[in-house]
Amino acid sequence: MTVKQRWHFDVVLPDDVYLVSFPRSGNTWLRYLVTALVRGEGIDAGAVDATIPDIHHSDPGKRPSAERLWVKSHTPAWRAPRPARVVYLVRHGLEATRSYHRYLILRGRLRPDEPIGSFLCSDAMWPCSWARHVEGWLDFNEASDPSQAMIVRYEDLRADPVAELSRVATFMDIDADPQKLRAAVRIASRERMRGDEAASGAGSLNFVGDGGSAEISESAAAEFMTHHRGTLARAGYGPA
Repeated sequence: MTVKQRWHFDVVLPDDVYLVSFPRSGNTWLRYLVTALVRGEGIDAGAVDATIPDIHHSDPGKRPSAERLWVKSHTPAWRAPRPARVVYLVRHGLEATRSYHRYLILRGRLRPDEPIGSFLCSDAMWPCSWARHVEGWLDFNEASDPSQAMIVRYEDLRADPVAELSRVATFMDIDADPQKLRAAVRIASRERMRGDEAASGAGSLNFVGDGGSAEISESAAAEFMTHHRGTLARAGYGPA
């Protein structure tokens, strides 16, 4: 699988905010929620991309604005410190990796018969394994000032999107009252996003069609849980 590794714009400012996640962890939904919060009802996939560009679809040498930027990224944790702030969105590794397996098959980046069991614990996937991605950004969060980094769990966002979006808005210096937060959650419905993707082209919002992920055997799931037990615990998914 060949994907250009574009982690950040060449010019990074302190007021920039990167929305970072391992693939298939809810980043597109979070982008849509934030866009709906600042732009209101009349948004589509193009508005989302204009408001929070995807660094992996951008030329890192051409910063879109001299002002602050909000950027989507799947970068592993930066090796050298950057001045930007980071919202890290984490999802349970078994579900994120399972969804990523399906996504790559539907995008033609994995063979349709690629077994999910061997994929789950692979270290060869882009941009890196789930555990390496999460561990790096948890380390970054722990070493950073609370004004520079925050963690959002996808499961918490699903359970109470208004509360979690309020946390993100505060971190990103977005003034949002409860009415605007509730409206953004209503606008960023799965049905609305699916319709926007259908109108703008398959894959534009990374849904890539409907349907479930591949079935995982109990032994493969158990291997994943055992292999990543420490990382899962650090991210709040069970005891160490």
